Amino acid sequence: MNKKFIDLNLDGIDTYADIYINSMLLCSANNMFINWTCNIKPYIRSKNNSIKIVFHSTLLTALQLKSDFEKTNGYILPEGERIFVRKAQ
Repeated sequence: MNKKFIDLNLDGIDTYADIYINSMLLCSANNMFINWTCNIKPYIRSKNNSIKIVFHSTLLTALQLKSDFEKTNGYILPEGERIFVRKAQ
């Protein structure tokens, strides 16, 4: 292909997700309010390409982030695990 960049635009993708192109990890999303744009040119083939998105449990991920934060910083933030989630209500 003669294009310098080929972008994949992920607007509003759910909070915690890994995006793969042809089994290669392209990016990991952690905030649904960000427009994720990734250059996929290095990962695509001339034909038979695949996109795979693996969504992770928001609750389980937020609980782990909360636990990690409390262990590292020694204090608890208000709102429980919800403060670690950037997702529409």
